Amino acid sequence: MFSLILTVCVCGVMAWAAFLYSKIHKMSELSEKIPGPPTIPLLGNAIDIGATKLSATSHEFLQALVKIHKEYGSIVRLWLGADLFVILSDPKYVEVILGSNKLIDKGVIYKYLYDWLGTGLLTSTGAKWKRHRKIITPTFHFKILE
Repeated sequence: MFSLILTVCVCGVMAWAAFLYSKIHKMSELSEKIPGPPTIPLLGNAIDIGATKLSATSHEFLQALVKIHKEYGSIVRLWLGADLFVILSDPKYVEVILGSNKLIDKGVIYKYLYDWLGTGLLTSTGAKWKRHRKIITPTFHFKILE
């Protein structure tokens, strides 16, 4: 009985590891052309942005992102462990992303923005995002902006 449980557990861990490897490999291939700092296995760019320090402040984090932006430009790829992040700092790229309603589900990282931004247009998803978007869209109509 014990060997059966152990076998199931080992197979589960191996399946999870294969899935994770496949995900990382696919994302790595997709992100090769995006500029960004070199990565460290398992950590990615966590050291570059101060994510390994327990006492890191949001100010230090933002300073690190500004430094990376100055070095690599307005589209930067960062890896935090097995997660890929593409950071955009040019308004024309951000406009394309925020203007699209195809992918309005936010990633896990957005939960860290709630403390700073609350649950507004940038951080909300689904029906709440659509409701906020419907309210704010007339504000940016060309006649109002003129």
